[in-house]
Amino acid sequence: MAQRYQQAIDRVVATGKGLMQEDISQIGGHKLVFQTNMDPIFNAQGKLIAIQAFVNDVSDFRLTESLLRRSEELLHASLQVAELGVFEHDQLRESIYWSPRQREIHGWDPDEPVSLDAFISLVYPEDREWLLQSILHAHHPDSDGLWSVEHRIKRRDGSVRWLTSRSQTYFEGEGEARRPVRTIGVNRDITEYK
Repeated sequence: MAQRYQQAIDRVVATGKGLMQEDISQIGGHKLVFQTNMDPIFNAQGKLIAIQAFVNDVSDFRLTESLLRRSEELLHASLQVAELGVFEHDQLRESIYWSPRQREIHGWDPDEPVSLDAFISLVYPEDREWLLQSILHAHHPDSDGLWSVEHRIKRRDGSVRWLTSRSQTYFEGEGEARRPVRTIGVNRDITEYK
């Protein structure tokens, strides 16, 4: 490791530029990751007179990063296996996210903007009114925010699809100030099952 540090110092001296590198060590059976930031220090004449180095133990950060990456991979694989489309409605920003599978289920293009009105327009006409009422109930401040329904949509190509939809709306505030702020949910195309 001393040789690697000397090479790093030589690079800072040769280029006059700061450098960052990571070193991994095994100490007592534990993997430790150190991040070193080296910066040159120049005198008034522009001559390099010292190298300042800060060494940080980033082991916990890298472990957390690795665990998070693994968790995201597992979640992504699980959603694919279950063939679930994911949606999120941020009521504060009035923005809606649809996953690629969610767009596929509804027959939407990858970059097409999504709105609640556009979604409602796809709901099968006979299902529209009761579905709207169930959404309003789930978003009502006195509710628990849970929404679970089976309904039909009519895609733009004319095909009718059966979906099972589940979501949870989250609220902030208390009493009269309580309001919905975020809804996260999933859809599954159950047409073949039906």
